[in-house]
Amino acid sequence: MEFRKLKFLGAGANGNVFLAAPCRPCDDLVCPSLFAVKSANCLSTTLKREKMFLDELFGSCYIVECFGHNVSIEEGRRVYNVMMEYASGGTLKSLIESRGGRMEEREVAYYSRMLLLGLSSAHKKGIVHCDLKPDNVLVFPREEETYHLLKIADFGNAKKVWEKEMHEPGRASNHRGTLRYASPESVMYGIHGKPTDIWSLGCVILEMLTGQRVWGANSTCVEIILKLMLMKPEIPEFVSNIGTDFLDKCFEKNPEKRWTISMLMRHKFIDDNFSCDVRFGGCRTNDYSDIDWSFSLPQR
Repeated sequence: MEFRKLKFLGAGANGNVFLAAPCRPCDDLVCPSLFAVKSANCLSTTLKREKMFLDELFGSCYIVECFGHNVSIEEGRRVYNVMMEYASGGTLKSLIESRGGRMEEREVAYYSRMLLLGLSSAHKKGIVHCDLKPDNVLVFPREEETYHLLKIADFGNAKKVWEKEMHEPGRASNHRGTLRYASPESVMYGIHGKPTDIWSLGCVILEMLTGQRVWGANSTCVEIILKLMLMKPEIPEFVSNIGTDFLDKCFEKNPEKRWTISMLMRHKFIDDNFSCDVRFGGCRTNDYSDIDWSFSLPQR
């Protein structure tokens, strides 16, 4: 599909993002009138891996949708382009900032459920995101709805659960993605399994609840690593008991004891703030088809 880039939206570690439109009207319903294009040097493999993961996850209501790819010549160089959904609401980071502080727990619980369902879609395919953070969650405003639709994006650091880890002894950190949202095992041992995404989810939820970045906005990389080794993120007293308990399950230091998606979906923090008659972007919120229920739920 031929398109024209209309506006620069932002730059990331794995490419630049533009607002784009097709050069000619599309009869295909899959082709929207406006979409986002992520572009990177054709020699880069990261964006191509991201496209591969998005193709595997096509159809998930809570993962950003990919429409295709092409190669263009721009300023004499070959550029690899991936066409994706355009999120007019920006990112979860901008949504948090627009609140001017913390969000209400009910809203946070709704968004947490969407993120759990998105992660479940990925984990069911054996994909670990490895870089879940507010910047990588897109916001899709919905008319006549109380809350927005959230979709997980940016799978440039993702991996398959069976991929070998490249742990380098002596390195300060062996993690993928953004250090601030990284799990202890990923930083200290270079281990990136499904529990890694759960820790990152806890960091995102804490940021929604407090309006503050985990580990403190001004912490250096060394300070964050030391804090990861010695403590858990601090949960303020104004967070409810069930909210605190939910976060404690995400921030379990031992990844083998950290709660799974299926466990967290049944936690009171989700259940007590969830109304089954609400629809999210055409997907019923009581659709549990993506959830692996094979894990037993510990007594609370």
